[in-house]
Amino acid sequence: MSLSCLVVEDDPTNLKWIQHLLMLREFDVEAVMSAEDALQLLAERDFDLLIVDWILPEMDGLTLTRLVRETDSDIIILVVTGRTEDGALEQVIASGASDYLAKPFTAPALYARMAVSEARMMERRSRQKAEQQVDTIVEGMPDAVVFWDTEGKIRRVNDSFMRMTGLQKKDCIGKSKGVIYLNPKEWKEDRSRFKDQDSGLYERTYRRTDGNSFLAESSTGPVTSPRGHLGWVTIFRDISRRVEMSERLRMTDRLAQIGLLSSGVAHEINNPLTFVLINLNVLSQELADLDPAQKDPVLQDLLTVVADAEEGCLRVSEIIKALRTFARGDDHRPEKVIISELVSNALVVLNASLRRRAQVVTHFEPSPTVLAPPGDLAQVIINLIKNAEETIPRDSKGTINVHVGTLNGQALLEVRDQGPGIPNNVKVRMFDAFYSTKGGRSTGLGLATSQSIVTRLGGVITCESHMGLGSTFRVLLPPG
Repeated sequence: MSLSCLVVEDDPTNLKWIQHLLMLREFDVEAVMSAEDALQLLAERDFDLLIVDWILPEMDGLTLTRLVRETDSDIIILVVTGRTEDGALEQVIASGASDYLAKPFTAPALYARMAVSEARMMERRSRQKAEQQVDTIVEGMPDAVVFWDTEGKIRRVNDSFMRMTGLQKKDCIGKSKGVIYLNPKEWKEDRSRFKDQDSGLYERTYRRTDGNSFLAESSTGPVTSPRGHLGWVTIFRDISRRVEMSERLRMTDRLAQIGLLSSGVAHEINNPLTFVLINLNVLSQELADLDPAQKDPVLQDLLTVVADAEEGCLRVSEIIKALRTFARGDDHRPEKVIISELVSNALVVLNASLRRRAQVVTHFEPSPTVLAPPGDLAQVIINLIKNAEETIPRDSKGTINVHVGTLNGQALLEVRDQGPGIPNNVKVRMFDAFYSTKGGRSTGLGLATSQSIVTRLGGVITCESHMGLGSTFRVLLPPG
């Protein structure tokens, strides 16, 4: 590729001579006789080299050099001058010129200057090519990239950065790190990290323009050049989904371990419990036969004690049933089920208790079928509705909203109550087995069992709750 050169010389003879010498070296040459014409050409196209005479009509060559240098830091500018007074060379360099050529000059002298200029131009083109390659790599990276100057100001970001944060370049270029950091403390820590040139991996929480935030894995390293330290570059990737998936896998593993434990406990307790219940029943019958008229207060007290013991054993039996469900794996055959039909059936089963305490409002929208054991999924629905019912204060009546529909192609079930909401310290543990805030009125297995079933079906169960505004339990299941 030939190098492009613009010659500015008001002497026609000198102009043609310089143009001829450059064309012999296969330069792409344009020639004008005034600074004004040169500015017009420079506005229309790019040149690698500008050769300008100091003395020109109206605007002189040094003024032209200053104007060009303000908008183009890369162009090579060679000033031609016959002035030899003290300070002339300093004026040429101060104007922004790259080199100078003293008049009168010979062809070899011009070619010598051209060799130096050509080397500089080739170096510039090589640098521009490398920069373009870096630009292509940076813009094509799936990770966000941020370049900071030595003062901690953002100087450049790539497309992935804008996609992750929602920020546009005009929103962050020239701004400090606080524009993307959620936690000012992390910002201060990273300023120290920049100074120490610590390029290890670390996690940071960054802002999004929608008001949310995301967790990212970050790495920062220095940016240098032969001229010295230029700043830092930070590369980060959104790991929110990875953390969420890791948490789900951890929960699944924990549920599997608890399930194995539950299965063993249920098996070991069930047989002796059956004997206890049989013996208590026999004892109750014998005591009743001893006092058919129910006049002996001692026998009646004993009958009450036995009845309480039977009730306690039956409660243990209910816990064992829940444990078995919690531990159950693939022993139930999955079928294609319609969630709205299961909800309707569950409401029939719960009608006796619900009609006294709650009005259930259903909203059924089209929803994909789900491949699941009907009994297991019905238990999830019953657990969530019963859970909503228990938020209603005693001696009052509330409303429970049940919504079935589709979200992102998955089957959606939502159960919303109007209760007091769930405190954060309870919310973090409410899916734990045997955890309950209801004292002896609950086994603490309802939500844990529901989560176990939903997870086994490839779905997810979440809760959104606001104090004083109630809670919404959401179940998403893949279509089947």
